[in-house]
Amino acid sequence: SLVSKATQYINENYMNKITLLSVAEELHTNHSYLSTLFKKETGISFTEYLNEVRLKRAQDLLLSTNLSLVEISLCSGFDGQSYFTKVFKKKYGATPKEYRRLNQSLSM
Repeated sequence: SLVSKATQYINENYMNKITLLSVAEELHTNHSYLSTLFKKETGISFTEYLNEVRLKRAQDLLLSTNLSLVEISLCSGFDGQSYFTKVFKKKYGATPKEYRRLNQSLSM
């Protein structure tokens, strides 16, 4: 389906600049139609899904590397560290730095 192709595209390209419009163009469809269909089939918006994929990648990098927060935000596809920190804290209830510190001390 169109939505599964969109999610596959997001999963393969999350680290790049992706917009609903660019994915719709890639799939040769209308962005409004894709947005409506995406929400209907997944229960979340395109942007929420994209951020979930990016946050999962960031979470993995926080726990498995010593990359700086700026490097992690860029590797995960976020435009900047401040937006990354804001979205991360909203999802996990802690800043990326706090999350890393807390989870590294738990694994020792």
